[in-house]
Amino acid sequence: MAMTEAMRLSILSDFAETMGEEKAAALMESISPIPWHEFATKDDLKSLKEYVDLKFEAQSTVINAQFSEVHAQFSEVNAQFKGIQAQFVEFKAQFVTMEANLSKRMSRQSWALSIVFGGFAASVLTLVAAGAPF
Repeated sequence: MAMTEAMRLSILSDFAETMGEEKAAALMESISPIPWHEFATKDDLKSLKEYVDLKFEAQSTVINAQFSEVHAQFSEVNAQFKGIQAQFVEFKAQFVTMEANLSKRMSRQSWALSIVFGGFAASVLTLVAAGAPF
């Protein structure tokens, strides 16, 4: 039969009449409020510890595998970024070359324009000096 709280109080009352309040309270404190077969033994705790350790080890293995997978993915992304970085370096070199070529062309065109405009200005000055009407 399972001990109920009402039964415990009845027993406490009976003990208090026989032994006195203080001794009855001390005795009742030493009696478990739950059945003894429900208490965990050292073997129960050892088995539980072994079970928890196995579960923890299995979870650690899973987590380590997942971290390894994430690490591999980051390594792949890092390699892709290095490839993109190399492409940017190549593009930069192409732009530098294009800029140098454009600068040379503009310099030549500027030189040619200065010759043309210089000749035009000299012709106008000659005509003005000669008194040509405009």
